[in-house]
Amino acid sequence: MESTPARVSALVLAAGASTRMGEPKVLLDLGGEPALSRMLRVLRAVPIEHVVVVLRSVTPRLRRSIALESVTTAINVAPEGGQLTSLRIGLANLAATSDAFLVCPVDVPLFEDADVRALLDAWRSRSDRQSIVVPSHGGKRGHPALFARTLKDEFLALADGEPANVVVRKDPARVVHVVSDNAWLARDLDTPRDRDAAALEAEARRARTRSTGV
Repeated sequence: MESTPARVSALVLAAGASTRMGEPKVLLDLGGEPALSRMLRVLRAVPIEHVVVVLRSVTPRLRRSIALESVTTAINVAPEGGQLTSLRIGLANLAATSDAFLVCPVDVPLFEDADVRALLDAWRSRSDRQSIVVPSHGGKRGHPALFARTLKDEFLALADGEPANVVVRKDPARVVHVVSDNAWLARDLDTPRDRDAAALEAEARRARTRSTGV
């Protein structure tokens, strides 16, 4: 059994078309900050060694709204191929020193630093055979999910169009589930209704933080 990896990359997958949402998910206003900014703030607080953000483009609006200086940005020129294409690009930019990587879809932006720390704690106590740590809520797996670097080739070997969770389902014995009370880890933001609910939740969390100072 290894200790908690000191070197973890985060792969933020944010190149989707946001067709049902009707606006870029990276810029969704969640409690006064864009979704991508929120995700990067949380990842920096953990901290994560290296962050790769996979986008379909870096527009002037995106540059004005989100500080990208401290992350690696990579462009998915064929995002119509699905999320697997973004994951492949993220893995191509994985830091050479990273022992593990977090997969963080922009569809699931309401994770907190405590959620990521719980995954890292579970990693530290996992058995030698276990190489995947995922959060779950109500029996449903969520994100972000943590993978050993050794699984990189399994993801790269997936056929075009295959869902990445094929790797998770391949061998249940190597998966650690971290039960969470954060229901938003298992809820994708796909529609304006999802956005509105997430914005209310984000603002409620900010209000609690302001009132408690925590």
